[in-house]
Amino acid sequence: MRSNLEEEPASSAKPIFQCSYDFPTDADEYLTIDSQDKLTRTRSWSSRLWLVPDMHQLQRQLLDEQAGNAIQLVGCEFDGGITMYPYHEKVQPHYDYFASTVKTKDDLESIRIANFFLPPGSYFEDTILPLLDRSKNTLETLELSNCGLSKDNI
Repeated sequence: MRSNLEEEPASSAKPIFQCSYDFPTDADEYLTIDSQDKLTRTRSWSSRLWLVPDMHQLQRQLLDEQAGNAIQLVGCEFDGGITMYPYHEKVQPHYDYFASTVKTKDDLESIRIANFFLPPGSYFEDTILPLLDRSKNTLETLELSNCGLSKDNI
């Protein structure tokens, strides 16, 4: 039994929301398949650059409980020709939290990830592939679309 004084592992602690204004407006800091020049836009009333995709919405989906026998991360339609939530290192704790909440799931019937640029490196291999393996006899729906995966990831 764990004492109350022990800290939770960092990946299972629920991260806080980052305000959309806290994200850099330099498009080069994001991983995406979208054109870098479409990622930021100037607000006419403030002359301030802002990120086109709502990063608050991305964080909310990663922190929401994945209930039942389905996992779903599906981005909505975006303005200005953007097709996905880009990846930025500021949301890595949110992706880590998501991974910690789904790592024990098995017998899933549906996995849908669309319009989210998944973190680089071994995130797909370490997080998503084990879900597929544990659900190979029950999985009915698998959608991995527009999520930045290359043939080398699969």
